[in-house]
Amino acid sequence: MKKKLALLLAMILVVSMLGACGGAQGGGSAAPASSEAQAGEEVKLLIWHYADDGTEDAYKEMADAFHADNPNITIEYDVLPYDSGPEKVTIAYATNTPPDILIDGYSRIAPAVKAGLTVDIQDVIDANKDAFVAMQIDGKMDNGHFGYLQTSLSAAYGVLVNLDIAERCGVLDMLPADNLTWSWDTYLEMLRKVKEADPTVIPCDLFAGSRSSDAWYYSWFLGNGVPIANDDHSATGFNIGENRDKAIEVLELFKTFVDEGLVQEGCATMTDEQADTFFQSGQMMILHAGWNNTMNTYTNQQAGTCVPFKYGMYALPSKDGKEPPTTATWGSSGMAGFKANGHEEAIKTFFDWYLKHQQYPEKIANIMGSMSSLKEVKYSWPNDDIAKLMAIGTKYTAEKAISSFGILEPWWTEFRETFYPQMQDFYTGNIDAGQVLDNWQKAADEVIKKNTAG
Repeated sequence: MKKKLALLLAMILVVSMLGACGGAQGGGSAAPASSEAQAGEEVKLLIWHYADDGTEDAYKEMADAFHADNPNITIEYDVLPYDSGPEKVTIAYATNTPPDILIDGYSRIAPAVKAGLTVDIQDVIDANKDAFVAMQIDGKMDNGHFGYLQTSLSAAYGVLVNLDIAERCGVLDMLPADNLTWSWDTYLEMLRKVKEADPTVIPCDLFAGSRSSDAWYYSWFLGNGVPIANDDHSATGFNIGENRDKAIEVLELFKTFVDEGLVQEGCATMTDEQADTFFQSGQMMILHAGWNNTMNTYTNQQAGTCVPFKYGMYALPSKDGKEPPTTATWGSSGMAGFKANGHEEAIKTFFDWYLKHQQYPEKIANIMGSMSSLKEVKYSWPNDDIAKLMAIGTKYTAEKAISSFGILEPWWTEFRETFYPQMQDFYTGNIDAGQVLDNWQKAADEVIKKNTAG
């Protein structure tokens, strides 16, 4: 109980600082019917999900089909932007005002599970055990039951490349033939050649305007052998011994990008969504992104929100270029239902229906390029190039991507707030790389200590 209370108090402190045609059937017996459904009570379920391009029609189709099967339960959606959505989620946890269901990465759902805010869905998972490729690990509550439904695995982080720009600037042959193995020196030389060949092109992105999409930063550190936290996640690990030297190497590479004008102006205060606008408008050659953006970019181009160009997905470079680097992943993604609004049985009815109608998670998975945890989900990539890239990304994610560096800890949400201020000061020249690490360590260790005290 002390730990739960500490977690809730920690989240309140955060607030004060902030001021996936024919239903595929899962095996096993059906989950218990909703008492609300049996009583015919009208129930409205509010679902929060993020603003992923191309998914809104699929979510609406799913809601309409579910309502047709369960006339007394209506689904409504609230779309969260990536820059401010995590803050809204954190505030909802701290004030116990969450939606009925949140669709998100487990790293952002974990604090709610640990604090006992989510609905126990063990009976739903047991009743649909044959629906999964493998049984999930994430999402266990204190009683050993699941308070979260895993639907997919998050993709590895890398870089998305506009191949038309690369060809026009004469650097196409500098990209790794296997999409995975290249060095910092090659990467930096390529960016410089692009800037020289066409000064109107932004060779690469950097941004430090918010914590959103920060996993690619951690990927650069992990790829250079820098642990974010120590082995038992009781303190930071990036500023200790040789880790400090390796972390400084990464930071100084970023500063080289800034100092040589290889990234967009104003990157210190720019968000990921603003940087993405440059890429989608054809002005930027390289964008840091999750491997699933292979499919998202196609969806955007089909919708007309991204100008047409050929593109490829590649791993981040490693310092020596001898092998693909370790990279970050957010672990699993999925859904959690919340007890606060008293709709527990309706939530479980929806989860059970979702697992028995995998054509809807299949449609969403194909739009987003996610790696589904559900057995009946089949992929139908729009062309051979995307199929090849997704095959490479799936293998790379399985072999090199990790989520064991701290993102599943209850302190992670607040921990993320300690990083970006340092990068803002660093990119504007107010502090050097060593001071970035010292400031970050001090602030981050305080967050970890506060959230693990019990």
